[in-house]
Amino acid sequence: MSKMQNRSFVVNTRLAALASLKLSRSYFAGYLAGMWRVMVWGGLVGWSIVQICGQGIAPTAVFSGGDFAGGAKGFYGASFYGRQPVNYVYAQPSGPAASMTATFELAAVPAAIQFLALDAMDDDAPEQCHIRISVNDQIIFEGRSGFPDAHWFQGQYRIPDGVLQAGTNRVTIANTEISGSAGVPPWFMLSRAAIGPADYRLPPWPASGQLQVTIPSAPRPFPEPLPEGQTTPGFAFRGIKGWNWDPEQYLAEIPFLKTVKMNFLMNCYLSLFSSRPPQGWANNWWEPLPGSVKSNYADVIQACQTNDITFCFAMNPQLFSSRPLNETDDGDIDALYQHYAWAQSHGVRWFAICLDDVAWVGRGTQHAYLVNTVFARLRQQDADAQMIFCPGPYWGNGQDQAARQYLETLADELHPDVYVFWTGDGVVGAQITHAVAQSYRDRVQHRLFLWDNYPVNDMNPTLHLGPASGRATNLHEVIDGYMGNPMSPQNEIDRLPRATCADYAYNPWAYDPARSIGQAILLLATNNPQRELLKELIELYPGFLVTGGGTGFNPVRNAFSGADAVARQALADRLNAVINGLDTLFPNRFRAARNTVANDLVWTGTVGGPRLVSAASVDGQQLSLVFTNGVDYSSATNPANYRLVGGEVLSGQWLPAPDTNVLVLRATDLNHPDYFALTASGIKDAQGVAGAISAVGPVADFKVANIGIGNTTRQANAAPQPGQWLTYSRGKDIFGTNDSFNFVYREITGDFDLVLRIQHIGFKNEWTRGGLMARASLSADARNVMVGTYADGTPYWMSSWRATEGDLTIAALAPRRAAFPTNAWVRLRRKGSIFLSYCNERGGTHPDWTLVASNYLYLPAQLLVGMAASAIEVAGGGNAPTRFLFSGFGAYQPVGPRLSIQSVDGNTVAISWPTNAGSGFALFESTALGADANWQPATAEPTLSGSDLRTDVPRSANTMFYRLMRPEPE
Repeated sequence: MSKMQNRSFVVNTRLAALASLKLSRSYFAGYLAGMWRVMVWGGLVGWSIVQICGQGIAPTAVFSGGDFAGGAKGFYGASFYGRQPVNYVYAQPSGPAASMTATFELAAVPAAIQFLALDAMDDDAPEQCHIRISVNDQIIFEGRSGFPDAHWFQGQYRIPDGVLQAGTNRVTIANTEISGSAGVPPWFMLSRAAIGPADYRLPPWPASGQLQVTIPSAPRPFPEPLPEGQTTPGFAFRGIKGWNWDPEQYLAEIPFLKTVKMNFLMNCYLSLFSSRPPQGWANNWWEPLPGSVKSNYADVIQACQTNDITFCFAMNPQLFSSRPLNETDDGDIDALYQHYAWAQSHGVRWFAICLDDVAWVGRGTQHAYLVNTVFARLRQQDADAQMIFCPGPYWGNGQDQAARQYLETLADELHPDVYVFWTGDGVVGAQITHAVAQSYRDRVQHRLFLWDNYPVNDMNPTLHLGPASGRATNLHEVIDGYMGNPMSPQNEIDRLPRATCADYAYNPWAYDPARSIGQAILLLATNNPQRELLKELIELYPGFLVTGGGTGFNPVRNAFSGADAVARQALADRLNAVINGLDTLFPNRFRAARNTVANDLVWTGTVGGPRLVSAASVDGQQLSLVFTNGVDYSSATNPANYRLVGGEVLSGQWLPAPDTNVLVLRATDLNHPDYFALTASGIKDAQGVAGAISAVGPVADFKVANIGIGNTTRQANAAPQPGQWLTYSRGKDIFGTNDSFNFVYREITGDFDLVLRIQHIGFKNEWTRGGLMARASLSADARNVMVGTYADGTPYWMSSWRATEGDLTIAALAPRRAAFPTNAWVRLRRKGSIFLSYCNERGGTHPDWTLVASNYLYLPAQLLVGMAASAIEVAGGGNAPTRFLFSGFGAYQPVGPRLSIQSVDGNTVAISWPTNAGSGFALFESTALGADANWQPATAEPTLSGSDLRTDVPRSANTMFYRLMRPEPE
């Protein structure tokens, strides 16, 4: 028995000819690729990417992004993230926008080896974009870009000998992603490029300005009192949302909102996701909120009511969901509505439905139906209920063709009482003007809420502390509400710029940024030393409205990169003084901001001593620290040198080669389950120079067990990067009647569908193996099922299971490539008592999985599920543990081939999809969606068109929907 599963987006052929316009929302940049990622790369064949600073060597050729022909600069403009001109490439279905080329002339081929330098950034999708870089049609790099998102970064690629030629040469950058369209991730953006010798460096991009802060001699009423004769504030609603904040952060900020006369607080819909990094994004919007979440947010709602602040309950049912909501399906709407009904039962009267950063072209009617339906049900219970909607095109003037049609549909069909969110002239921008606001409102014909993307840092390691600026003083004439987007996790220091936002929103007529930031300092500091320290901190991190560069721009690192030795040391001294000042003057405040500054100081490399690359923990008791240079082992393993917030370091252990730079600290249980904060002093480098270390690392919610290994010392389980698990494991086998292995797991109840990447299995012998396991208990003879693979020497995928406690283990094998695969993924799926084991060498989201085994097993509802590793030690085989490296553990989120419109004429629509995205897909059609859908095979057979399959379907007077479907075994 089988069923058909949807593996692609729906295409509405009535609007198929419209270009898809989609830019990523500011606040996802950086975080999607990993909250705690540190950009350190190297050792890859054929290329490397490093932080580049300094210059002085002449280049062979230099280009701006605008010098590249093709790309998408003609689609959406050439000014982004504080740079211009830039160019950018989208996925292959975007056609000409998927590739860009620059040409240059050489009188003769340079004698020195040449390198291509790029000043670029990646998108905000969960993984870095696949790109291909070629010079004169010779590929010099192909793979994931390696560039960060939300801020510019410089990378360098070697050009092989013989590629450059006298005369005309070409540099081409192509986006090789097979799914995606113009305007949506995955994309790759280029600011500058150069060709030159190995020592050539692109000069640092100049900051657009600096900020000098004056501390007022005396406090003034804050916000600035209204002008004479003015009885109401500029914006009727003035407040913030939280950027992925926890309930504790909301509760901490509510009193401050009241102090600065803000009256509105919306939860960030990310805060209500089923899981968040470092565990990964999951949005099970159809499930009831856990009791603990309801209890915590009931406290937030109550605190808002006590402080006369309007709380707005918000959700996004589409983003990062394995089951995106069907906007016209009444069953889906019922599932979403349960959350709004719960909030309403606690006295909430304001609500928001956010459909930003999801497909929207041609979906205005569906979006309006969803919002209207939920809004009507809320008003049945409370006639004063209010609704805000965040649409697809939430920025700009609304005049381009796709946005205009969508917004005009909202104007006609969205309930007239619904407010609409708008971020300004751009998604993020230094200027928000009255003219553009009026244009957008004229198009959408609904009242507006300004969602101001300042001072948001998108979880990047930087601060934006300068005052709000560039917002027109008469915006309130066309906008009813103002909502700022704050930094995270630095919500305490965020009060400095947030106070200026409150000052502007309350009295825009008299707003003065310089006066406002000075008064904000007086709000947060009680004595002159504290005020001077906050002034220094603001001037170090004046904010992207002053410096340009976007939400991820770090002015300290930018200034350091372009400075000489004397200026670098002076900057490092300033950072060190700020850190010491925060420790002494604000000992219990601004800890997250202090850690940001400390990490910048470590990054400069001027403080001496070892440098820390990353910090993370598998289970909260074993803390992994990764260093870049030689460390004195004895000083680093001394527990007395560490201070752990909420816990105590007990011991330290260095891992063996090739991980000799990874230190595992064993600690007591932490009082915060999600992260650990650690400082250290007296840690020396190999030359005996001591330095200070400060780190904040995520804690994954795993537990660690040694099963059947007896009294052997517990093995070190490290997280060299968030989302990875590295262990030097022992164990005799996972077979027979009793198991002996290392296990990192979490408890899961009910059905699941999980994947795991196996990056490395060391060779103890040909039977050494690891993979993904579900287990009834920690007993050595427990019932279990596992899917994994062996080390080199035994070229098989493997699934094994024990159906009864103490019974023999049974195994099934599937062929594997002779060499250990570099992209080895396994998948374990539970559906009641059916357990399906799969393998895949094409990626964890690729739809082509090979079924290794299917079993009916009677196992408890709650299982221990996680990563298992056994060295398969044998007598005389030595006692050294075996190295295993896993990553990517999480829910299976398939990414199938995306449908695209290849052409449209008077009678037919040509629909295509990539042939290399997976097998077994067929095109189905329906005249409706949701419960009324009746999906039938499309009558036209597909034909090969280049690298795509193409089907020509007739245009119909009725709306037709198409999707790709493929069978999957029960």
